[in-house]
Amino acid sequence: AVFGCERERFLAAWIERPAGQALACLRGGRLSGYGVLRNCLVGAKIGPLFAADAASAAELMRGLAAAAGRGTDVFIDIPAANPRAGRIRAGRAMEPVFETARMYLNGRPDEDVHRVFGVTTLEFG
Repeated sequence: AVFGCERERFLAAWIERPAGQALACLRGGRLSGYGVLRNCLVGAKIGPLFAADAASAAELMRGLAAAAGRGTDVFIDIPAANPRAGRIRAGRAMEPVFETARMYLNGRPDEDVHRVFGVTTLEFG
């Protein structure tokens, strides 16, 4: 629903990368979201961060930021197409650093952007 295609092999490799942390959020015994934290050149980056609702996304963001460790700069690429995503940084000491635009050829793909609270990576989508 989020990608419009199967990404099981990609996600297995992504989640198992070294020096990172992957978390899942369960509600009523069902997966309501997951996220990954990875080291980057400066600090750490959260992505992907996918969730069924803003509460699950905020919980995952809190857990992933804590996993980065005190004093570590944490970055997340929040899509403007999901207004709930921008609100999860409210009340946190976070600020926009830069913006990008996503462009499509032959129309927008069939994806549920309202579940995307942090893109996997700008390089891979």
